[in-house]
Amino acid sequence: MPILDARANESQIQALAALLSGKAGGPWGIIAATLTKVHEPKVVEWDFDEKGTRSTLRAGEVFELELTPMTNPVSGEPFEASVKLPDGFISRELNHSSTRSFKVSGPVAYAYPGKDAAYGHFGYEGVLPE
Repeated sequence: MPILDARANESQIQALAALLSGKAGGPWGIIAATLTKVHEPKVVEWDFDEKGTRSTLRAGEVFELELTPMTNPVSGEPFEASVKLPDGFISRELNHSSTRSFKVSGPVAYAYPGKDAAYGHFGYEGVLPE
């Protein structure tokens, strides 16, 4: 279920729909090929607070994520880890943390608190089909 930011205009929503459907190819085409059903997108207000391993994201009543640093299992001290992906197709570097909370509601609903999380900047350039 795509969760889109309500600040997107109509042409942005159409471009996102083309990307997420896989019609534009690239990494999104690979991801789309793994899905058996795509639900209608939810367009909701997003509240994102980027603070590295303490970032939070809420998207309406549909999505909730709160990151927390990973901790050393022996000392209990927080630590940071990252993975460099020189040939990564979505991101070249991912930082790791844990999920304090991670919940999706709606037709696809699940919770994933206390698990591994990866975040990083991503970029994608492509041509949308006519």
